[in-house]
Amino acid sequence: MFFDFKVMGRLTQFPDYKATGKTDKNGNPLYVCNISVAVNKGKNNPAEFYNLTAFGDSADFIHKYFTKGQMIYADGHIKQSVYEKDGKTQRKDNYIIDKVKFCGDSKTRTQDENQRKVEQAVQQAQTNIQSEWATAPNEMPMDDTLPF
Repeated sequence: MFFDFKVMGRLTQFPDYKATGKTDKNGNPLYVCNISVAVNKGKNNPAEFYNLTAFGDSADFIHKYFTKGQMIYADGHIKQSVYEKDGKTQRKDNYIIDKVKFCGDSKTRTQDENQRKVEQAVQQAQTNIQSEWATAPNEMPMDDTLPF
């Protein structure tokens, strides 16, 4: 059974964007993007938080154009999953994004994009360093030409 939802709020963290391990009909990898959105309910009401998931083009769009703290409007459906845990039937609502729209001003988006690019560059550099160390030889080759 499907139910619709509409959410407008701010991203509480950077979008979590990763490959699903599956491919589309053209052989391109499919991606999933998980986001957390805080929805302000008014002065005397605490904010509500929603974890949303986007697939394919919506995931690519969110990853490319949205960042932490930015306003977002998402429209989608709720899919309930049922599973067994410790002998008990568990139910979980999954909020699947069908459409995404911009909210807020573009100045914030530009500043946040720059911050995200810096953070992504740092993460990539750390990954490169770790992979170089992982493939480095364990001992230095002996060179008979050294004077000591």
